[in-house]
Amino acid sequence: MRASQVVAPRRVEIIDVPLPSLEPGHVLVRTRYLGICGSDRPHVMHPQPEELYPLPVGYPGHECIGMVEESRSPDFAPGDRVLVLPPGMNLFQEYLAVDPQDFLMKLPEDMDFRTLGLVQPLGTVIHCCLKWGNILGKDAVVLGQGPIGLLFTAMLRTLGARRIIAVDPLAYRLKAAQMMGATDIVLGEGPEVIIAVEDLTGGALADLVVEACGLEITYNLAFELVKRRGTVTLFGVPKKNPMTMLVTSMFRKEAVVINSVGPDKHSDMPLSLWFIQQGRVDVIPLPTHLLPFEHIQEAFEMAEEKRDGVIKVTLEV
Repeated sequence: MRASQVVAPRRVEIIDVPLPSLEPGHVLVRTRYLGICGSDRPHVMHPQPEELYPLPVGYPGHECIGMVEESRSPDFAPGDRVLVLPPGMNLFQEYLAVDPQDFLMKLPEDMDFRTLGLVQPLGTVIHCCLKWGNILGKDAVVLGQGPIGLLFTAMLRTLGARRIIAVDPLAYRLKAAQMMGATDIVLGEGPEVIIAVEDLTGGALADLVVEACGLEITYNLAFELVKRRGTVTLFGVPKKNPMTMLVTSMFRKEAVVINSVGPDKHSDMPLSLWFIQQGRVDVIPLPTHLLPFEHIQEAFEMAEEKRDGVIKVTLEV
């Protein structure tokens, strides 16, 4: 079968590997739709320690919609559509042998694969939103309008935030933010953002700021934009470690800091699917580019360089 492997910085190859063997109780899944997440890109596009190359087969894929090819589990049958979330980030391959106890969720037949592919990313956002409590009538800022930032924008609208200020240095992403529910947009990523948010809030700043980029500049900007005793949510996976943090604003404002990584598979994923099925969150604007699996190198380059109006790149197997 075909699988991907990162063999050097910014270099992904398609290789042939044996079909996985199937143990009792396990399920063989043929992958159909693979999403490229922002958290994947550093592993592929940024240098890792030389001794780690080549990286494990299929790494770092973790967004997968597939169909059951063969089943030794009483709970799944050939032809079932499924969301796959095994413990290892090894999903960039053609077939997967999955233990359903690790998490394998049946999906409806009447939804297209590209829409279903957003269940996992939205589940991670929902996992974070559940930590906020009541945000009805609150003013919020979302730093970054990539796929995750756009999902936060949509959830803030659904949960009743009064003002949702979307911030991004790319104008086309701000247009998408308006489609997802932003009440205001700010083009930029530096001091001009502080001025704009002050103007939009009458100097009060934001009750809630979501950092969805993972950049040093936006981590620090978040604390400049939040009001005293407001809440800052750090969600973007840090693009470097260690990172320089200017803590004066956080300290003086007594800001509440929430961080969030990953979903609770058994509660957040069914809830995410329900939100999409009910039309509470419209994910249609997010998957902008669909490429064949063998073009995975091009897909990562497009996502990293933000070419051709890309928001989310997906792969069809």
